Amino acid sequence: MSHAASSTSAPSATVKIPFLTCAECNAIIKANASEQPSAKPASAIDLIADRLVDAELWPEDSELVAEIRAMFMHTWGMDQAQADARMSRLNYSDALSALELLAGPGAIGSTFVGGMYAGIIRGADGAPDQHLVLLDGDTDGVTWEAACAWAEAKGATLPTRAEQRLLMANLPDQFQARYYWSSEQAGPSGAWGQDFDDGCQGNVNRSYEGRARAVRRLPT
Repeated sequence: MSHAASSTSAPSATVKIPFLTCAECNAIIKANASEQPSAKPASAIDLIADRLVDAELWPEDSELVAEIRAMFMHTWGMDQAQADARMSRLNYSDALSALELLAGPGAIGSTFVGGMYAGIIRGADGAPDQHLVLLDGDTDGVTWEAACAWAEAKGATLPTRAEQRLLMANLPDQFQARYYWSSEQAGPSGAWGQDFDDGCQGNVNRSYEGRARAVRRLPT
């Protein structure tokens, strides 16, 4: 994100991005947001971003993509749509050397990327293991569909049944002695959940009004 002057010459094949602190980047982003494109010329950061387009370097399942998205959302305060919009304009092969990736998690229960670190969840069906993060806040008196929508609005998801067992084992004090929805459906009209009172799992009609907590996963 250099402040070089605008040029009409063809874009170079490789653009290096000097790393800026989050405070500097936030200031630039806010400045861009306040500009009216019709009234002012394109800012330096937008000119640089336009030269970094390379859609083939943005695989949806990339570990780098997950870490950059997490940094944008939890360090820079973007929502998922804002993070994805900015990510889609980056050339990751050039940005990687300039990007300060997220530090690894600490102990169970420590603060980590906008939530509380819950441990490592085993990947299903041969998928890679992932760090599980319990996000702050909860919602009460919601149907399963409403709980799913609430979690999605936070750029997250409801935990799976396996993740709920991990949460019950590692972070039981973060839950009330109530029934919490999981992300897994049960039959045509039910969904699974975890009772954080007796530790049992069961399925109820998706119209039942329960509680919900949201989680996010990061590559190990």
